[in-house]
Parts: sequence; structure tokens; C-alpha cells
Amino acid sequence: FNIFTVDEPKLNDEGSIDWSSLKIRSSPLYRDFLESLGATVIVQAPGDVYTSLERGVVNANAYTVFGYASFGWDKFTKYRVDPQFFKTDVLVSINKAKWDALSPEAQKLLADTAVEYERASYDANLAESEKQAQAMIDGGQKVISLTGAGRDKFLGAAAQASWARMTKRDPSNIEQLKKFFR
Repeated sequence: FNIFTVDEPKLNDEGSIDWSSLKIRSSPLYRDFLESLGATVIVQAPGDVYTSLERGVVNANAYTVFGYASFGWDKFTKYRVDPQFFKTDVLVSINKAKWDALSPEAQKLLADTAVEYERASYDANLAESEKQAQAMIDGGQKVISLTGAGRDKFLGAAAQASWARMTKRDPSNIEQLKKFFR
């Protein structure tokens, strides 16, 4: 996800921006993170964002580059704040009883295919995101990159908010999970 803004955010000496000047459209997923930065957060479904940007209800939007312009939001948000925070993915799930009913060969085939699909779709989505990001830049969108301590603080706050959300939901495996992400 990135933060897209209507007005150009100014970097301070720390390499960050004044988040308190932003009214950011958010989803519940990253609301706590954006609030921890000091931004005013308005949770809305994507279908409401165009009108909110048009009417000035929000002056920023947090969303992925992939698909952003298809909503027409880039008409209003002329700046993209980097770096990205969080990542999106597509979950493929199967009922446990149905999985257990499959033969070991079928389970292996599905598991191998899922891993193959995950790798291929990641690469395809990354390439498409880069293409769409470049198209928005070619259309006049400017990239504002957080730097130094401001960048570190931003990414640290994103990680902290994510861990806090997961801990609140189920703290039983958090310490074990953290070992895989350090």
C-alpha cells in the first residue's frame, strides 16, 4: 500500500511529513497504523473514495498502486508517498475436511501448484504494479520518498501496528511468527 495525497507533502528534517495535516481514507486493515502517525483517518469502502476526494472529505488515500487509476482517484491525488507499507496477497483456502479426504498425491499436486501460482502471480502483479505506477508518473503524479529516520519511523510504525493487530486477535503464536520476519 501507498499513501496518495491531493497536496504535496513537505518533508521535514527527519525525512518524514506532517501526518496531522492529512485526512486519509483508510480501510480497517491499516487504520491503527495511520492513526499512530497522527493522521486523521476516515474508514471507507473503495466505492466511496472518488466522491470523498472530489468533495474534499479526505485529502489523501491509502491503497495499492495496482488498480489505483482504474478508480479515477489519480485525478485528485497528484502525489504518492513512498515507501510502501504492508503487502497485499490473495488467499486460496480449502475446507480442512475436504483436504483431508484427498489422496496424498492430490494434496501434493495442489500444494505444489499453489506454491507455483504464488510465485508466478507475485511476479506478474509486481510487473503490473510497476507499469501502472509508471503510467501515473507519466500522467503527472509525483513521488515523495520518505528518507532517513522518517522512513525508518514510518516502516517501524507499520510493522508495530501489524504485530499489535495480530497479537490482539491471537497472541499464542506471535513470538514464533516474529522469528520468521526478522
